[in-house]
Amino acid sequence: MTLKRDKLEVGLRILLVACFCLIFHSCSIVSMAGRQPKVLQLESLENHEAKVVALTDWTARARISVRTSEDSFSADLIWTQIGEAYNLRLSGPFGSGALTIRGNDSKVILLTSDGQSFLASTPEELMLAQLGWSVPLSQLRYWLLGVPDRSSRSILTNELTDNAGKYVSFSQFDCEVVYKHYHDGRDPNVPRKLSIDCEDLKSRIVVKKWEIR
Repeated sequence: MTLKRDKLEVGLRILLVACFCLIFHSCSIVSMAGRQPKVLQLESLENHEAKVVALTDWTARARISVRTSEDSFSADLIWTQIGEAYNLRLSGPFGSGALTIRGNDSKVILLTSDGQSFLASTPEELMLAQLGWSVPLSQLRYWLLGVPDRSSRSILTNELTDNAGKYVSFSQFDCEVVYKHYHDGRDPNVPRKLSIDCEDLKSRIVVKKWEIR
């Protein structure tokens, strides 16, 4: 009986040691697996951002819906970017009420469908003065491509990305930018649907077509 008991105790000890080793090994694997995606995710984010920022000549054809505390409207949007120069066209159904905003780092001009023109130093200042509302156009150039304004990373918060390095959401310039869908057939992937919620303005953008040169 003593011999059997001794063998049983030895067997139980071996089993416990084996279980402990298995559990320790499993925890190590889980721990490593938990760390590895973060490193890979950071690398993917850096690679994705580098590819996106390299896009300097492009056109986005989209539909934008804007809602303020006093009004709401929808318009067709065509944004063409060539280096630092941009041409932004907003138009209602069948081209009615078209507005064109052209600018670069130093100046911006707004042209109306009836031939009037207005000049300002920033697009936000121009839109606020002439339309009574404004979207952060200086940053929208980057947000539309799916990345934050890299020159203002100090005020970038609430960053959330997916495993491929694409942004899911972030906050910048008192606005929350959320990406609903991407055009996955491109490299790099560029947004198809996004929302921009600022303090007193909410906008939704659906990019129907990207032309990247």
